[in-house]
Amino acid sequence: MGSILRATCSCGFIQEWIPLGGGMRNYETVCSAPALCTSCGLLVCANYLDDMPRCPCGGTVRFYNDPALYRTPVGELTVADWNIREKSFSLPDTHYLCPKCSEMNMHFRFAGCFD
Repeated sequence: MGSILRATCSCGFIQEWIPLGGGMRNYETVCSAPALCTSCGLLVCANYLDDMPRCPCGGTVRFYNDPALYRTPVGELTVADWNIREKSFSLPDTHYLCPKCSEMNMHFRFAGCFD
């Protein structure tokens, strides 16, 4: 079962329905995860299990579990995580780089599950 996340920033940026993980039919080959496109600058979902994940625009992506895209977490709490095929994806509960204002003020929050 995958998680649904919501991203918000103090600048007014809001993005709903961000999937993390996979569903019953595709969990072995798909791990949707939030990423920042290096070409168009949007927050997108890409397959963390792909060898060369891409944005829908064709640009390369940096996943939000990259420490360069978030502040050092204060504790060990996570917003959500996913583990499959010797890989894991975890989002610490901290501030992230916002695609709108380019400040480390964006938060991810758990919003539900999908399957």
